[in-house]
Amino acid sequence: MNSMRTLGKEVIIYGISGTIARFIGMFLMPIYTRIFTPSDYGVIGMINIIGSAVVIVADLQIIHGMARYFNETEGDERRSLIGTGYSFTIGLAVLFGFIIFWGSTLWSSLILHTTDYAELFKCLGLQIPLSVSFSYMLYLLRLRHQPVKYMLATLGMALFSILCGVLLVIYMKLGLIGAILAQVLGFVFGNAIALFFEYRDLKVTIHWNKLKQMAAFGFPMVPAVAGTWLQQVFGQVLILSMISLSELGIYSVALRVASALFLFQMAFALAWSPYALSVMNKPGDKEAYADALRIYASVGFLIAIPFIVFAREIIVILTDPNFYSSYKLIGVTAIAVVVEGIPMIAGVGTIVTKKTKYNSIAYYAGLVVTIIVTIYAIKELGVIGVPLGLLSGRLVQSIIIYHISQKLYFVQHDLIKLYFVMMLVVVTLALSVFMANTGILLKLMIMIIMSSCVFFLCLHTEVVKAYQLVFAKAQKDASA
Repeated sequence: MNSMRTLGKEVIIYGISGTIARFIGMFLMPIYTRIFTPSDYGVIGMINIIGSAVVIVADLQIIHGMARYFNETEGDERRSLIGTGYSFTIGLAVLFGFIIFWGSTLWSSLILHTTDYAELFKCLGLQIPLSVSFSYMLYLLRLRHQPVKYMLATLGMALFSILCGVLLVIYMKLGLIGAILAQVLGFVFGNAIALFFEYRDLKVTIHWNKLKQMAAFGFPMVPAVAGTWLQQVFGQVLILSMISLSELGIYSVALRVASALFLFQMAFALAWSPYALSVMNKPGDKEAYADALRIYASVGFLIAIPFIVFAREIIVILTDPNFYSSYKLIGVTAIAVVVEGIPMIAGVGTIVTKKTKYNSIAYYAGLVVTIIVTIYAIKELGVIGVPLGLLSGRLVQSIIIYHISQKLYFVQHDLIKLYFVMMLVVVTLALSVFMANTGILLKLMIMIIMSSCVFFLCLHTEVVKAYQLVFAKAQKDASA
């Protein structure tokens, strides 16, 4: 129970930091959607897709190798581990950033079929090493279980990026380059804050034995991570090639709104890895892993329900009429975001047994399903086919990694409750499609009914236990 409270505390803090950062970011959406066209939003989305791909290649999952051995080292040995991982990843990031910056005209022509956006790729080249460095230092704060410092760094980065966006886009009228440059400046500020917390342990050094050790753990994860990335962005690339840049912008807006769900998934993921490693091979570890999956799925879907039911109202409030059609994409996208986090927890057996190569099997099976379903669905249904394909692939991926993990390291999960919760969410989605134009009161009633069913089925016991602990502690303090 103490370990679950630790996980819960960190999830809450990471969630609060992400929520505040996302709320700050949402401040720009009503402004940007009145300045930029759907095509402009599509360009921004494609630039960010390329950036995320380069970060995956530049990282080579060395950061996870460092995390795997972090708790097994201390003192100078730990600093050597940290410094080696940091030096290697930053070196690769600088190299890839230079390639993008130097070849900006070529990349703009190849990817966006025009050289008009070459300056955006130059900004991206500057952003790559800053992004990798910031991610590495944030991971260190997570491994040290310092979520408050993590929150300060992420909020500082987000707030400074938004301020720069207001200055560069609204007041200086720099357009798309102002929006991308604001991201770069945000990473500069974020790195400064994170470096203030971590500068004692960060040094430029390479210890080949430690690098080999980290690479042996991290490299097998690269195909799985790359597959996950490709699964996420394949549909967006397909929109650009099969439909239009404007539709890509519409989908980007839906993703931005649904990313509110990603905040919970991200918060849980940030807390999960250090937590899972810290309780590994200790009494009650399997029970903790089972509880984590049930709580993640139920809370995630509980948060998704309001976005599914009120998707149209959210879009009308936040965007310009040119983007209103994006509300049709939010429900399926929100569910896909929650499902994305399930393999992370259900596949804990591959981490415990150090057989991360099996992750690639699940991720690439999910990728194949995503590609097939997305291509077919886009031809038949249009842009809604992208989140449908994404959801299908992630469900297949979750099922496969669960069964592989269970064979490697059996954990007794309560699958009946998980299946029932997913069924409730699917019913909610179906109702929202047929009742998109109905009144607020009827939608509110549906949201309350479905949310109550999820809560009492999966979360009621945990809430009661938490209340009893707090009440008992209060009584003890009062009697003392």
